[in-house]
Amino acid sequence: MKYISVVILIALMAWTWSLATAQPAFSLEQSKRVEAGVEKDIRDFIMRRYPDTTDLYCQEMYTEPVVAGTEMLAHFKCRAQGSLGTDETVTQTFQGEIRLRSTDGFETWNEVGGNIRAPEVVYNNGIQVKAHELDVPDAPAPGTPVEPTHK
Repeated sequence: MKYISVVILIALMAWTWSLATAQPAFSLEQSKRVEAGVEKDIRDFIMRRYPDTTDLYCQEMYTEPVVAGTEMLAHFKCRAQGSLGTDETVTQTFQGEIRLRSTDGFETWNEVGGNIRAPEVVYNNGIQVKAHELDVPDAPAPGTPVEPTHK
């Protein structure tokens, strides 16, 4: 019984070593280039849809391989700040994922799916509006007044 435990331990150690030294599906340079491109696409999308946005930054951005060399999923969480037409400003969170596909090792790629949600809007006067996790509406424009559903 003692020898079986040692054999299992050695097999598990070999397996974890192979995981630690395995070649990644995408190089770090590929991931960084894709993340920068996706962030630019998200920024362009939000600025086109909400032109009153004054400040936009992505606080989370990471990619994960779906099919090695041809498909990856880019996850993001960005915050945008815009004006309501008065002195009041609003901060809105956008989060989601975009599925990307490439035929040339991610020198170029196409967006083939994904979604963007706006689960939170925070007014600078302290009002915070959160969408229910299962029923997330389309994101309102930063200049559109939103009535809180709960007080």
